[in-house]
Amino acid sequence: VSKSLNVTIFFYNPNIHPRKEYDIRKNENKRYAEQHGVPFVDCDYDDKSWFTRMEGLALDPERGQRCTACFDMRMEVTAAYALENGFHAFTTTNATSRWKDKSQVN
Repeated sequence: VSKSLNVTIFFYNPNIHPRKEYDIRKNENKRYAEQHGVPFVDCDYDDKSWFTRMEGLALDPERGQRCTACFDMRMEVTAAYALENGFHAFTTTNATSRWKDKSQVN
């Protein structure tokens, strides 16, 4: 893909807890980007905003309203970054998880 497109990895995942797990996943994405010569953007770990936005949804089941709210938040931040930095499109790996409902992401 990166041979025909200018790819950038934008890492914004305030939903990953605890921080140690977040750092493991971020570092793996960073390693992958370096290995493939792809730019890596490390967005702030904004867990406070995530918890505020998810307030009242803590007991929501997997694939429930909390997942939709989380996807919305992450896509909004990604879209804003893309717009501010001249990207014409963006995509996500969120729809590839067997634990997620891709219709919530799309």
